[in-house]
Amino acid sequence: MVYRLQKQQRYYVFLLVFLAFVFLFWILYKDNISIANPDVLSQASYFENLVKGNLKEGLSLWNPYIYSGTVFLANPLSSLFYPLNVLNYLLPYVISYKIIVFISLFLSSLFMFFYLRTIKRSNFASFFGAVSYAYSGMFITWLFIPSFISVILWFPLVILLIELIITKEKYYYGVFLSLLFATQILSGGLQIFFYSTFIAILYFALRLFYIDKRAKQKFVIRQSKYLFLFLLLSAILSSLFLLPIFEFGSQSIRSGGVSFEDASLHSIPLYGFVNLIMPNF
Repeated sequence: MVYRLQKQQRYYVFLLVFLAFVFLFWILYKDNISIANPDVLSQASYFENLVKGNLKEGLSLWNPYIYSGTVFLANPLSSLFYPLNVLNYLLPYVISYKIIVFISLFLSSLFMFFYLRTIKRSNFASFFGAVSYAYSGMFITWLFIPSFISVILWFPLVILLIELIITKEKYYYGVFLSLLFATQILSGGLQIFFYSTFIAILYFALRLFYIDKRAKQKFVIRQSKYLFLFLLLSAILSSLFLLPIFEFGSQSIRSGGVSFEDASLHSIPLYGFVNLIMPNF
């Protein structure tokens, strides 16, 4: 599907670019919050410098700087194969990191705008939804953890492709969907990827439920088979990254599971749900 932006839509897209620039300046330059963020200082910047320092020798399989040494390629947060991280290898991290933040803010809002237009929302409603998504609490909370926002970034495009696969029945969109799933996996934010994929599958199921088709059962079965194949293809495409992670996980102290007490150690108590309505309670 090729989008031909109308004149009014171009104005909204320009506003999305402008908002991303304004937010980038305010957060990264004026208040300089990113520099003080511990995840940027103590993990991400060192990871990228470790990769950059070993590019001439091949992949960095081992990180000698944590404890007595630990795996690096098999650490999901290394994000070695995530496409946007190529900027980290070409530019100083303090610059590339800011560019990736800008790209993430802009593309996430743009993809949400296109999705909402695809489901026949007005230009203003699509713009409002795009801004609400890209600058939502979850996105901004994880803005300084690159592997997490790299998953959230692609989610609107995932549900857009699912919408097109169901309504247009053009299955070449599924190839792009597989590439997107693989890209989300390669970002390293596997926890957020599981959340994203669960919502995408739920959207797929509910969308099928509302499709008015003859021989609906056959249509649902056929679409479900294709979605499974697309997910399988994404796992194959990202297997170079996934297989070391699975092996590393099998050797960890949590490979046999954890007790309920450990799993719920930092769970929100029941009275904490009051804060969803009254944050200062």
